[in-house]
Amino acid sequence: MNEPSEAEEDDYFHPPQPAKVRIPVWATAWDAYRVVGTDRRTFVPLAAGLFAVLVATQYATGIQDTEAEDAEGILALLSLVEFLAAALFAVAWHRRLLADAAGPTEAGGQERRRSFLRCFLRYLLYAVLILALSMLLVLAGLAVLMLPAVFGQAIKGWEEASGLPLVYGVLIVAMLGGVALGLLLAVHLLLVLPASAVGLRVSLRQSWFRTKGNGWRIALALVVASFVPCLPLYVLPQPLNASAVLLQAVTTAAVWVVVSTGAVGVSSLALRRLWIEPESQSAGT
Repeated sequence: MNEPSEAEEDDYFHPPQPAKVRIPVWATAWDAYRVVGTDRRTFVPLAAGLFAVLVATQYATGIQDTEAEDAEGILALLSLVEFLAAALFAVAWHRRLLADAAGPTEAGGQERRRSFLRCFLRYLLYAVLILALSMLLVLAGLAVLMLPAVFGQAIKGWEEASGLPLVYGVLIVAMLGGVALGLLLAVHLLLVLPASAVGLRVSLRQSWFRTKGNGWRIALALVVASFVPCLPLYVLPQPLNASAVLLQAVTTAAVWVVVSTGAVGVSSLALRRLWIEPESQSAGT
């Protein structure tokens, strides 16, 4: 990969202005799956690999004895395997969707593998960081619900004195606000994930600036592309007997493959429209 120029270094530390384009919600969600149809030979093996891993881990989770002494360690290991498998799928599919932005590919197989590993590790770093920052806000919102247990007597006394039984309503609103802020933060930092997958230098600050004005559009596109296609799977009756654990594992794995496909497609398109295309236009002027 080429070393960044002085202009790139300056732009890295001085975030650009928000992108002037507006992400079309429905068109972006549709395009996230349209490309699957046009590149089935690449997508099917990637999706099949993720699906197989998720079925195995979900089945192992379903039959795991939660009362066993090492149950927590086994469940944590299975969750880690799922996270790594999903990240591998995401990086590989990002690189396919953004192949024209990943730079020259004439290098040998060993160099390509090293490049993939560097991008994968950087992707993992940013994914964990964004998840941690978002969860802090979500947990802060959820922690608000603990206030009645800690300050129950004081809250009760305040309600009796003021005659306003609205404290719990305010707490619920505060909790939902924390969850919303966590999701909003994740959406605004989203561009660093596909950028990391293809080796582009996009910082968290740059992602925040470039997604201004498009946060809710990206969020809606993610919902439409990732969760709407899963609605038929969500409404399926959940199996209750142990013999149906495999069916439940297959259903859960299918949901996560669809969610991952939609999320990767939308975030790749967002990076292209908010970063790659504006940068190409500015470089050509």
